[in-house]
Amino acid sequence: MPRVIGVPARAILSRFQNADEKPDWAWYINRQLEVDQKAAPTYSEMSRQGGMSPCATPTTMDPCTPHFLRLKSISPIMEESSSFPTSSFGSVSEIRSQCSAASQSAATGKIWDLARDQQGSRHVQQLLDDAANDSEFEALALELQDHVGEAAMCPHANHVLRKCISPRAPRAFAMILHEFMSQDPEDIVQLARHRYGCRIIEKMFEVSEASQIDELCNILLEHAKDICMHAFGNYTMQHFLTHGPVRHRRELIQILADEIAEIGANFHAPAVITVALKQGTEEQAAILANALLKVPGLMAQMTRTKHGHAAVKLAMESLNEAEQEIARREFCAAASSRVQPPSKKSKKSGSKGGSAAAKGSPKAGGA
Repeated sequence: MPRVIGVPARAILSRFQNADEKPDWAWYINRQLEVDQKAAPTYSEMSRQGGMSPCATPTTMDPCTPHFLRLKSISPIMEESSSFPTSSFGSVSEIRSQCSAASQSAATGKIWDLARDQQGSRHVQQLLDDAANDSEFEALALELQDHVGEAAMCPHANHVLRKCISPRAPRAFAMILHEFMSQDPEDIVQLARHRYGCRIIEKMFEVSEASQIDELCNILLEHAKDICMHAFGNYTMQHFLTHGPVRHRRELIQILADEIAEIGANFHAPAVITVALKQGTEEQAAILANALLKVPGLMAQMTRTKHGHAAVKLAMESLNEAEQEIARREFCAAASSRVQPPSKKSKKSGSKGGSAAAKGSPKAGGA
C-alpha cells in the first residue's frame, strides 16, 4: 500500500514555505515544491499521445505531490492551450473543463449533459446569469427540450430548469410548461410531492399568468388533502395559496375547512393552514378558525407541534371573544389532563420501603 501523506491547508502551507525551520513531519513540503515542471508534457504532446484532457495529471509527476500542487505544476499547460478539442463531447468532467474557460459557444449543445452534473449545473446557471441578452438566455434554456420531466427530479438539473422558468425566455417557458402538463395527472401529483419537483411547480406559480396554470391548479385541487399532508407537497400548496389565482385559492381554503379534522392533526399540513389564514380574507380566515374550533381537542393538539402552534395563534385572532374563551377552556382542560397522578407502581414501591423501614427500626433499637 502506498504511504498516504496528509497535506495542510493552503494558508498553513504558505507559512511553512516562508519559515526558516520546519517540524519533522513537514519534510516533504520542500521536495514537492522542487518538482521539475519541465517534465510535464505540453498540451500538444498530450494530444498526440492519446487526446488527454488538459486537466489530466502528467504521469511523470511525483506520486507524493498533493493534488492542488499537481494542478499548479501543470498550469503552464492550461495557459498554453487557447482552445479545446470539440470533436466529441466526452465525459461530463471533460465537458465541464472545456466550458469553464470558454464562452457560451463552447457549452452550446451540451447544456443537458452539464446540467446533470453538480459542478456542471452551477456552470450552466452562471451562463444563464451572464447571458448578454434574452436571446442568448432563451437559446440555452431551449436545450432542455424533451428533458423537462427528468430535469425536474434531478438533484442538479432542477436548479437549471428552475432558472430557465423566467419571463426572459417566453418560448422556453411555454415549452417547459407544455412538456410538464403533457404528463399524466398522477405524474404531476408525484412531482408536486417530490423533493425537487415541488420547486419547479413553485416557480411556475411565481411567474405564470392565471390562464397558463389553470389546468395545473385543477389537478392539484383534486389531490389537495394528500399533497398538503406530505413532507414536500405542503410547500407546493403554500405557494399555491401565495401566488395562485384567486379563484383557485378560494377553493383550496374551502377544502382545508372541509377536511380540517384530518389536515389539522397532520404534522406538515398546519403549515398550509397558517398560510391560508395569512393570505385569505377575513371571512375566509374566520371560516377556517371556526372549523378548527368545532373539532373537539384539535386546537389543543395542534399547539404541541411546530407548525400547528403558529396556525392556532393566527386562528385565535380570527375568533370573537366568546369563541376565544371556549378555546381557552379547551387548552386548560388539555393541560390539566396531561398532569399525570403518581402511578400505582410508585405507590407500591413507597409502601414497601416504609414497611421495611418500620421493620428495621425495632431491630436497630433492640441491637
